[in-house]
Amino acid sequence: MNQQLANQFAEFESKRKTLLSQLQAVAEKKLHVEPHGKWSIIQNMNHLILSESGILTYLKKKIQGVDTLKEAGLASWFAYQLVLLYSALPFKRKAPKGIDQPSNEEDLATISAKWDKLRESWREFISQVPENQLKIAIFKHPFLSTRLNIYQTIGFMEAHFERHSRQIENILKS
Repeated sequence: MNQQLANQFAEFESKRKTLLSQLQAVAEKKLHVEPHGKWSIIQNMNHLILSESGILTYLKKKIQGVDTLKEAGLASWFAYQLVLLYSALPFKRKAPKGIDQPSNEEDLATISAKWDKLRESWREFISQVPENQLKIAIFKHPFLSTRLNIYQTIGFMEAHFERHSRQIENILKS
């Protein structure tokens, strides 16, 4: 696996493990509370899993036709910066259809196991992407008109994770 990508993914994974570790001390009942009609902690986590899973499925499909795609350029860089900026802002945005109604039923252990398995699938996928395909503009973000490369895609997922982590922190403080 490319070392830069391995380091980027390891940092992203570390943040997820830190969150899960923090949530171990939280009463299971609090994880399911939907404050003021907003998503619960469990729903935020399920949304992240659905999102990461959908992106992985999309990338696995797109990588089959990678020869028809071009390297990410300036437009991808600007789009990526826009995604990072938007993720950092407190504006509310409707989730894309299919991941907009996450379950609130599972317990933390089940969610953790499901997420662990998904991240292992991610690790396996990115370890198999050839070096010459890492900068190909492959992922079409649902709200952008341009594609992101794999580095940018992982960066987007990390920014998305951090956005939902802040929501989870706010629930824990309430």
